[in-house]
Amino acid sequence: TLNCNDSRVGIVAGSLGSASTITNVEFENVEGATAIIGASFDTGKPVQARIENTYYATLEGALAAEGNEVTLLVPYVVEAGKVVTLDLNGKVVSYTSNVPGEDMITVKGGTLIINDSKTGGKLTYANTDQTASNVTVSTISVEPSSTITVNGGIIENKTVKADGSAIYPYAIDILTNG
Repeated sequence: TLNCNDSRVGIVAGSLGSASTITNVEFENVEGATAIIGASFDTGKPVQARIENTYYATLEGALAAEGNEVTLLVPYVVEAGKVVTLDLNGKVVSYTSNVPGEDMITVKGGTLIINDSKTGGKLTYANTDQTASNVTVSTISVEPSSTITVNGGIIENKTVKADGSAIYPYAIDILTNG
């Protein structure tokens, strides 16, 4: 148990680059935070999103919160058998990666439904890697036996393909052979 009244104090668990677990932590009015590195919640899953300096355990939590721009911190996966509805709620959700072949959202045998109950909602992705060869980088990758329904919002891929590179950016990539 850590009791602290100083808003400038933070908790860092583990070492840089390794996964750490923070369990049963209660906090409020966390202001001035700059990063949560390697943190995960009780579920063992990493922190998924942030709006400015406020971090959210799930992308859905960030989409329901106040603020217009959500930064996705890790790739989002819809697992087999799961039905996930993302309401963009007029927010811009962005993700940037330099990992070769990494996608922003992957639907792995589940169902993803994208709505935008307000106007202006957008999923935007950019992969900055220019070293990979013959890879796709997708805002949404839909694997076989998966379903996607887009009822609203904009889906874009801002990956810039270098001259001569074999990097193929897609907004939505429907995989037929896995």
